[in-house]
Amino acid sequence: MRSADRRDDGRLVDAVRRGDVAAYGDLYARHVDAARALARKLSRTKTEADDLVSEAFIRVLQELRAGRGPDSAVRAYLLTVLRNVAYNRSWAERRVAPTEDVTRDADPIWLSVPFHDTAAASVDKSLAAKAFAGLPARWRDILWLTAIAKQTPSQAAACLGLTPNGVSALAYRAREGLRQGYLQAHVPDAPAQRCAPALSVLGAWIRNDLSKRQARTVEEHLRACEPCLALSAELAEINSSFRAVKASARPSGRSWTR
Repeated sequence: MRSADRRDDGRLVDAVRRGDVAAYGDLYARHVDAARALARKLSRTKTEADDLVSEAFIRVLQELRAGRGPDSAVRAYLLTVLRNVAYNRSWAERRVAPTEDVTRDADPIWLSVPFHDTAAASVDKSLAAKAFAGLPARWRDILWLTAIAKQTPSQAAACLGLTPNGVSALAYRAREGLRQGYLQAHVPDAPAQRCAPALSVLGAWIRNDLSKRQARTVEEHLRACEPCLALSAELAEINSSFRAVKASARPSGRSWTR
């Protein structure tokens, strides 16, 4: 196999589309560790994780051979495919094919309860829980009152000893903290020593919440570290899926290319 460092993703993708099988081997070698790391977070067993990785790579290869898929940034695309595979499997495992009209003898009160498909949420629920648990207690309280209990700022103010405006400001900071924490939860727990300073604040960097000096430090590292650059591309993709913020809020995020 040729060294995966000799050609960038764009050139490898072009080669794969021309039928160069070895070029896909280079892409595999370059991105398989990141795919395995994500698959382990989305799976219950090593076998299940290996299956997710294999299927994700097969699907990406099929897309490239058909002239579709990414022109560069293969890792971000691959990890998105892997997440979709995990979601689809989770959804399939929860499907039930009814053989008769199950509503006929059901209590009407249960028929009035709306059904929410939790398959998608279950894929990343451990990451969301990790992000929530990492928030300050005050932020967890405000999120619980406003997002879960659906209290208005005036109602929550009475519980927290704040003004309604204070509740709104605190809720905004807490939501932003949760977004950053969710992004940060995707970062490996024990990164290489040289990567740790940048990766420890990567979620905040994606959300444009670092000082200029801190941001320069992260960007200098990303210029020199291909795996961390690819990880930042994945987080930028996840960040783009967050609900758009109002024009008066801070920018919704950033990505980095050399």
